[in-house]
Amino acid sequence: MPPQTSIGKLPPRYYRAFVIRGCISFLLVPSGLFMLVHIPKGGFPLTHFLTALSLLSLAFIAWIMMKLAHMSILYRMWEAVQPARIKPQQAVGLMLLPLFNSYWTFPAHVEWCQWYNNLLVRRGLAGRIASRSMIRAGMISGLCGLACIVSAITLITLALNVVTHDVGAIFYHIALILILLGSAAYIIRFILVAVFLKRGCDAVETLTCALPKTVRVRGGEVCGP
Repeated sequence: MPPQTSIGKLPPRYYRAFVIRGCISFLLVPSGLFMLVHIPKGGFPLTHFLTALSLLSLAFIAWIMMKLAHMSILYRMWEAVQPARIKPQQAVGLMLLPLFNSYWTFPAHVEWCQWYNNLLVRRGLAGRIASRSMIRAGMISGLCGLACIVSAITLITLALNVVTHDVGAIFYHIALILILLGSAAYIIRFILVAVFLKRGCDAVETLTCALPKTVRVRGGEVCGP
């Protein structure tokens, strides 16, 4: 009986889904927050608030769908480098835990680079070396962007509840600056993670097609040596 493996090629739709849904999310989030910051003349009408809330809700749905594509790719990336210290289920499952995922995102992504690079050396494969510094910079940029956005939302909430108009205006201006900084940080993170996942898809392809001809991969395909 030939040995069995669970390594399979990653369909391109996973990566396309990540990029497209990510772009939609990052376009809608700043738009919704800017609408909350910008107060029309004559007050803050309900329709203005509901429009901003709708944009943020659509952005959240797109973000969830983007994360599903991200987790699917990450699962297959860890699946391809097994046996490793981190199992695919562990890598993806712990990313779903609130707060803890701020820490776990570093081992789940950075350590994969180490395992993949070591696997290339052991097998003598001609693949592109994964950059740990690049994805680490992306993760740090994402945390900075999250801090800016959370701070901006807090200031907007405070501005809506202050009595003095001048103080509220100051809060709004600071929130606007934080939104710009947070959006820039998230764009950097998105680009770096997109590059990382694209190289991860290429890595799965490299490892899959390095299997012997007698090894049958997921989907019934057979790769050459």
